[in-house]
Amino acid sequence: MTDDATNSSAARLMRDVRGANSRTLGVLTKPDRIQTGESYEQWIEILEGDKFRLGHGYYVVRNNPDPNIEHSKAREEEATFFASGAWATDLTAYQGRFGTRNLQTALSSLLLEQIQDCLPSIIEKIEEKANRIDQELSTLPVPLSGNIPYILCGNMNRLKEAIRANIDGGSSQYPLQKRWGRIAVDFKRALTKTRPIVQILTEREKKMYLDEEDDDSDCYELNSQRPVKRLRTSVTAPLPSTEVKPSKSPAPKQSGYNFTCFEMFDKPAKMFTWDEIREFNEDSCRAGIPDQIDPRTVEILNQKSVEHWSKPMEVFLQATHYLVREMLMQQLENVFAQYHQTSLYRELKKIMESYLQKLKTEHFQHAEETYAIEHNKPFTMATSALEQARNESYKLLATRRRDARIDCYLRNKRKIVPTEPRWDAEWKKVTDAELKIDQYPQEVRAMATSRGYYEVASSRFIDVVCQSVHTKLFSKCREELIHVIESELRIFDDNALDRCLELMAEDPERQRRRTYLVREKDKITKAQQWLATVRKEDQMDTPIKSQPPGDWGDLDGAVC
Repeated sequence: MTDDATNSSAARLMRDVRGANSRTLGVLTKPDRIQTGESYEQWIEILEGDKFRLGHGYYVVRNNPDPNIEHSKAREEEATFFASGAWATDLTAYQGRFGTRNLQTALSSLLLEQIQDCLPSIIEKIEEKANRIDQELSTLPVPLSGNIPYILCGNMNRLKEAIRANIDGGSSQYPLQKRWGRIAVDFKRALTKTRPIVQILTEREKKMYLDEEDDDSDCYELNSQRPVKRLRTSVTAPLPSTEVKPSKSPAPKQSGYNFTCFEMFDKPAKMFTWDEIREFNEDSCRAGIPDQIDPRTVEILNQKSVEHWSKPMEVFLQATHYLVREMLMQQLENVFAQYHQTSLYRELKKIMESYLQKLKTEHFQHAEETYAIEHNKPFTMATSALEQARNESYKLLATRRRDARIDCYLRNKRKIVPTEPRWDAEWKKVTDAELKIDQYPQEVRAMATSRGYYEVASSRFIDVVCQSVHTKLFSKCREELIHVIESELRIFDDNALDRCLELMAEDPERQRRRTYLVREKDKITKAQQWLATVRKEDQMDTPIKSQPPGDWGDLDGAVC
């Protein structure tokens, strides 16, 4: 240090670079140039940090100006120099900062700290790049070599096993059966929600107890829940419904459905009236005893009750085929992702979609036949189940109808409303004689029979349609799809090798890209191995190696 430290070029650099001071280590050179009797005060002030303070302090080194001298010899001379004179007496407190060896140790420690601080982020970035390379390499096929038909057949077997595993289900890894089960539950719920209801009282019955003109009467509707009582004569307002394509998106919980495609089926498909049922009977009536329900009337009711089944059936089948297609395309992607740009992948996708469309057409035709049987000719041999359902329906209808008539009688005849304390007592006092004879007893029995048949027939219809999914779709995809693919690809013909080469031929540009990525992966692998070594050395507290001693030169200035 022969010049004033204030005029040092290194000092100017630190002033110009923001934050440089705190991360700089200073090196003072040429201590042998101090003249005899010259003060060491400035050296002490700098080493103490009183002047020109730096973040990592200062070190003092002495180098032999002769470039031909060996490094080891220069270090010996340096050690001898700092072991004599004022450096060993007045400045002995700073012995740890004298010499190139101490500077080397300090720089190694700083480098170690820097690496330790940056190591997590470096490892993270390298691993991210490695993952990106691996991901892209997974989409690029390995260059064709060896027995190509064997490779293709191996992939076909993998696809077959993946399809079978998904169709068979049995674990959370293969959710197709679980999701399809929820679609089937929605199908069943749709038939329940759309079951026709009956207007429990006619307009004439609502007014039969009025002493004077009064339109303030109740309307009752019969469904599977408690009777709904409403002021005025209006029936239940239709709920909004929106058609949506089959999808896996869960429907809002209030609808009760798991999938949005069923939300349109959220109200009864039809409301019968007693007069309408009577008219059916009059149209069907043959000569005989009057006031009897003709069997043809019940058959008409049954037909009209189930005629809406085709729509929820179609939505159910659409959702099912959508689910299966989604699964098959995903398995194709999983197994043949590397061959995405080859004609093999395009052919596989085309064959699978064509086969699925064929299955869908056949399946829908079969389902339409099943629906036509249910709609055109109501029939059941389940007499016990039908009798039980009919009796339950009749009991429900008769009870609701009598309750509705009592309600009208109390409101219109006795002018009592449900909020009055005597309502319950008066309700219990009403007799059948006061209510007068029921005008529609046969119609009630006919409706009860039709409702009972709906319960039996809908359960059978759901079972048959769901069974058809297994026989017309699941089973065929599981057992036949791979054979169809192999036949369409013609990979077992006489020219099998040429055909496999044609199908699996890769774009040259993608092959070049793969070669480049393989080289990059090798570099990344080496970097990861080096980082693993560094981390191991860090855990063992092994110092990091610095530059070879021969690479050290005169250090005049500052290291930032």
